[in-house]
Amino acid sequence: MTKSHKNSPRIILLDWVMPEIDGLDLCRRLRREFGPRLYIIILTAHYDQSYAVEALQAGANDYLSKTISRSVLLAKLAVAQQIVEFISSLESNCEKLIHQNNSLQSMAMKDALTGLANRRGADEFLKQHWSNALRSQSILSCIMIDIDYFKQINDQHGHDQGDLVLEAMGKLLLETSRVGDLTARVGGEEFMIVCLQCQLTDAAALAERIRRKAMSLSDKLPPITISAGVAELTEDITDSETLMRAADQALLEAKRNGRNQVICAPKATGSAA
Repeated sequence: MTKSHKNSPRIILLDWVMPEIDGLDLCRRLRREFGPRLYIIILTAHYDQSYAVEALQAGANDYLSKTISRSVLLAKLAVAQQIVEFISSLESNCEKLIHQNNSLQSMAMKDALTGLANRRGADEFLKQHWSNALRSQSILSCIMIDIDYFKQINDQHGHDQGDLVLEAMGKLLLETSRVGDLTARVGGEEFMIVCLQCQLTDAAALAERIRRKAMSLSDKLPPITISAGVAELTEDITDSETLMRAADQALLEAKRNGRNQVICAPKATGSAA
């Protein structure tokens, strides 16, 4: 509902005969523009059932013949006011429900601990941008990040400290990633960045900056390192799952090679690293 509609009159009295426009025509126009939120009363000097039917078919809520007594008119307006207030309350409740639904949808797409997107949010983001990337043959890269030995952090320092590490990592990803890219927590200690219009070398450089910053997150947190795998959309990658799997395979290689490093998936074969 537009602001102008919110501020518009809700009860309209129209004369059937007016100098520049027919009352019924104006009634139809108002009803088309404002819908049921208006209460329209049409006045005429003649009363006949056929006139009443025509007025109601034109969208009027009521039909009154002149000359009407003040008491009857006030009673009619009181009824109109009650109906308008009821419709207004329905509109308000509908807007609240829409807002609540949008909030719930947003919450369902976010990780509660870090504020990043969750796996569902990441999937929706990729779904929105994947077809555009294929159609326009634009560049798209994916970074998978894993906190090294995170179980040891929980075991040695407690889950509260582990949560603080995850929160700090989420903040680091948001601060370091580019505007427009997606940052997500897709597992317990696993994160993902989807980089739009970003080639493999640039995504790898971003992952390396994150790796270096992660080693000095805070003196109050347990020391951490991260491993990262990077993959770029290539001709042989047919869907977003394959791209993420390529980045994940590169991440596994980084962990097998000793962790605390960034590995890129070979561009020639996006399904393996």
